[in-house]
Amino acid sequence: MHFLNTFSPALQKGAMACFLRDVPFSALYFPIYAYGKHFFQQRDQLSSLSLLLSATVAGVFSSGLTTPADVIKTRLQTKPTPGERPYAGVIDCARRMAHTEGFSSLFKGIGPRVIRSSPQYGIMLLCYELLTTLFGADEGFLEPDSIGGGFVKLVVEDKWHNASEWDPPAAFVQRAKQMQRISVGGGGNVWGINQSGLACKWTGFEWKTTRTSVKYLSVGADGTCCGIHNSSLLYWDPWRSRFLPLANAPPMHKVSVGSFRRIWGIMPDGVVMKYAGGGRWKQRGDVRMKHISVGSDGAVWGIERSTGSVYSWQSKENVWVKRPGQLRMVTVGGAKEVWGMTEDNLLVKFNFDRARWQEEGAQPIGQQRSISVAADGTLVSLGPNHAKIKQNHGHMRHLAPPPPPPHPPPPPPPPPPQT
Repeated sequence: MHFLNTFSPALQKGAMACFLRDVPFSALYFPIYAYGKHFFQQRDQLSSLSLLLSATVAGVFSSGLTTPADVIKTRLQTKPTPGERPYAGVIDCARRMAHTEGFSSLFKGIGPRVIRSSPQYGIMLLCYELLTTLFGADEGFLEPDSIGGGFVKLVVEDKWHNASEWDPPAAFVQRAKQMQRISVGGGGNVWGINQSGLACKWTGFEWKTTRTSVKYLSVGADGTCCGIHNSSLLYWDPWRSRFLPLANAPPMHKVSVGSFRRIWGIMPDGVVMKYAGGGRWKQRGDVRMKHISVGSDGAVWGIERSTGSVYSWQSKENVWVKRPGQLRMVTVGGAKEVWGMTEDNLLVKFNFDRARWQEEGAQPIGQQRSISVAADGTLVSLGPNHAKIKQNHGHMRHLAPPPPPPHPPPPPPPPPPQT
């Protein structure tokens, strides 16, 4: 106890100055970093280099502006020379330094501090973002489209807007009607395949076309995007802004993504596989499928390739369970949001209370190229020349540009001259 009583004051020297340095540093650093990350993200330029740049620039401002607190901390922790009166505290130290050495003395060593701290925190944040994405954490910089997302929940200034509150811009609608397929994920990520077979990403302002041709594409709730190119499974690398082959992936015919940890695929022979991480894939069941869909919560439904029968995956028993009905398409937003399209082009939703499919609308809605449902029940449907959405408690609504205003009627003829 005598040892602790003797050395405890010495161990706590400069504690208040540390608080005055570290608390403002964090209050400045993380908002500046978040702004820089958002800046690159809005321009579809998010990469490892842009993340490092955002974190480093945030470190420059934060470390530079908090240099006075760091200088005061160092002075308080330095043993005074013989004959020198020790500082009484933070305020006394700042007052005496400004009086005897000038105000600029509080910024002594700002250059070395910035040079040391900025790269340090830049590398730290970059490693954090990479690791959270690598290990499938819920929050990584992969934000972080048909499975588990919300078509009409696009990000506008980082705020969510429902269809009743926000109309998709004309630039979105015009191109959306021309897409072969649209896949919608959380965080405002919307991807599609255009008529040329190229993957396209909606940036919030415009469609940006990639150079990669894919025949199938799916995006998860966390922004993980995968596509099929010549039976090769690709994933979108936002750091390099391009699609790359997924390591050790078997040949795939279709893919469905719920999140980074929920990637399912169908091989050309109909065998269903699930990505197990670390380049490992595991077969799921013995039923051969022609279509599967994965929800944001991991719910998986599929359509058997020969009969069109519907199955759902039971993860606890590791088996496929047959459900009633036969479908042409199925899409899953979550455990309670399962929709499908019959061979007669009827839009149906699975009623879990009655264990049967329930028709949505008495009239067929026509041949559909793609359907997708979000976890909140928002449904997206792409037809030959239209795009439709259905809100959770609403009706199907066309997504099309407003018709042009009618031409004004011709002016009436002038009255006959008075005689």
